[in-house]
Amino acid sequence: PEETATHHADLTEKHGRLWLIDVGTGAKQQVPGVPRVDADGQGGLAEVVAHPDFAGNQRIYLGYSEAGPSGASNAAIGYGRLIFTKGAPTRLEGFKVIWRGPSVRSNVHYSQRIAFAPDGSMFISSGERFQFTPAQNPNSDMGKIIHMTAEGQRIGGRYYTMGHRNVLGLAFAPD
Repeated sequence: PEETATHHADLTEKHGRLWLIDVGTGAKQQVPGVPRVDADGQGGLAEVVAHPDFAGNQRIYLGYSEAGPSGASNAAIGYGRLIFTKGAPTRLEGFKVIWRGPSVRSNVHYSQRIAFAPDGSMFISSGERFQFTPAQNPNSDMGKIIHMTAEGQRIGGRYYTMGHRNVLGLAFAPD
């Protein structure tokens, strides 16, 4: 879960539901506007992260898997605005995909994790999808950590690090 407001947390479910939980009362409401996910194998709605300036821009980021052509699938990262309106259900608006991994016939090793650096830039993880060798290929996004702006523009080239199998956690120390 990701805390997005003083008394709320966001929670994802594998099959594509996003919930807003009131941490004081335990009340929860489903948030509409989430993209369609492919929840086969290790796929699904895997990650929700609030933008560092969430109070100003209401932006949340989702990491998820989506169906591709001919039984293939891919990892994706995108963002939308979490809209709070008094007397109306909370909703996700204007969802925009900012990164898609290659489509392959595999339902494992998506990674699709998201972390913001102290400078506000973003790092995402991409799994090698149980294909092994693409993690070592500098021309493939599979098996990489990618550094980008909050809008999805790459920083410093194609990738930050390579050779990863299935990175399931990214974090920055406070210092």
